[in-house]
Amino acid sequence: MMITDSVLGEKEQENLVSKVKDMISKYDAELYSIDKLGEKKLAYSINGYDTGTYYVLFFSGSNELIEELKRVLKITEGIIRFRIFRREDLEKVE
Repeated sequence: MMITDSVLGEKEQENLVSKVKDMISKYDAELYSIDKLGEKKLAYSINGYDTGTYYVLFFSGSNELIEELKRVLKITEGIIRFRIFRREDLEKVE
């Protein structure tokens, strides 16, 4: 899940999502879906932002991908906050 600056235009929002999609494909991971939840008021102000645009991305990938995503999203301008969750209920059972 990531929250982007809602002041950014539609094109800039798409560029941020595209950047994440490119990273996922670079690491040969599988992207299942991208859900844009839209602009919402934040529960509390984050670095002066009161609203943000929420995106939920479902993907599977390696630990290397996760670490690289964390590194890049921390320094990417326009990303207010992000969280990566592990969905054990979606893991393959052998």
